[in-house]
Amino acid sequence: MSIIQSSPRAVSGSEPGRATNGQTVRVAVLVNLFRNETSGGHVKCWEHFANAAIREKSIDLTIYFSGDENHTEVRSDNVRYRYLRPVFSTAKLPFLRGAPDQTDIAFYHPRLAETLDNYDVVHTTDAYFAFADTAVRVAGKRHIPLIHSVHTDTPGYTRTFTQELLEKTQAGRFLARELRLPERLERYLERKLAQHQKRAAVTFTSSPHHRAQAETAVPASQIRELDRGIDKDCFSPRHHDRSRLRFLYGIPEDRFLVAYAGRLDCCKNIRLFFDAFDRDWLEAHNIHLLFAGQGEARSIIAAHLGDRAIFTGNIHQQNLGMVLASADLLVFPSMLETFGNVVRESLASGTGVLLAQEGGMTGDARPSQVKGEEFGLYLPGREPNVWRETLAGLSADQARVRSWGRAAGIWAGRHLPTWHDVLVSDLLPVWHNPVET
Repeated sequence: MSIIQSSPRAVSGSEPGRATNGQTVRVAVLVNLFRNETSGGHVKCWEHFANAAIREKSIDLTIYFSGDENHTEVRSDNVRYRYLRPVFSTAKLPFLRGAPDQTDIAFYHPRLAETLDNYDVVHTTDAYFAFADTAVRVAGKRHIPLIHSVHTDTPGYTRTFTQELLEKTQAGRFLARELRLPERLERYLERKLAQHQKRAAVTFTSSPHHRAQAETAVPASQIRELDRGIDKDCFSPRHHDRSRLRFLYGIPEDRFLVAYAGRLDCCKNIRLFFDAFDRDWLEAHNIHLLFAGQGEARSIIAAHLGDRAIFTGNIHQQNLGMVLASADLLVFPSMLETFGNVVRESLASGTGVLLAQEGGMTGDARPSQVKGEEFGLYLPGREPNVWRETLAGLSADQARVRSWGRAAGIWAGRHLPTWHDVLVSDLLPVWHNPVET
């Protein structure tokens, strides 16, 4: 395997400095989001890759996040997190304070630009904001290979969030319906994504939708698949413990327990739980809902479902593994997923799934994730009555649900990769040879 040979670059005290032996590739991964307890799958994905990279001394990895202060968190001698204060945070805009994530919407980040010359490869994880725009300028000027990966359906999220926001006022409804502002913003971001991908040597995608989108911008030879891994110590059927679940959250062990894990907001199609179910219906079918996550929709759903719903807030992965393994079923209605790793985590925990057929987990991108009815079902995301009828039937046929879980746990244990597996098979070959791949 050939290694990128770069001319020596100046290195400051907190910067990577291991490339002098010609055997270590210095990689900067740019995640233009805040890393905290409420971070979504995009941030968590790179946390997992960072932990996996500690074992790989052929790379020196720095992952950049937005932060309240500029500082560096050392993970190991070859892995670190670096936090940069935003030039102009979306948190400063009142109408964006309810957005699922906060980022930096400046056109350029001078402090980031100062550091990027220290790397052999720059890897962007969005195409729209300050880190990505800065990376394009610096990488082009310094002739540093630029890699890109798609982690979030930002155009789709923007359309959905904008629509939800505009519907709150009469003027907003005019902008949405007459001027079609949400759709215009979506198309603008799609164009910006295509422009960014044209500048990248390699684009990683994780769904058929995003691969097809990338193929309109760049040759298929420049597109790679980026899989996701599983922490098999954390997510396993052996963590099934309904008595502990009852102790922590007061859920009777005889209830048919349906779990949801993720943000509680419109971008996750969380309204389905409001439209499809109510407290009396859940009681009639002996169903209890457990929501693991935070979001602005929590209060309205809690009021609607009453004591038949439990909200855990954000929980540590180890506890999430216990929750998923102890649930009878995962319901995940999101229609805007790039990957939806919680689905894999549920399968690895030995729990079947109900998914929106419009989500990123469907189609030929993951042919072995849900095969027919072996591990679960796909349902139309915009038809709450179908989810209601299906869940009623499954609560009365729990043997079928248990068979899904058993099959899923066996399959996941045999076939799902770890995060280290994905790092080695997908990322390292490209980071080492970004132009030649």
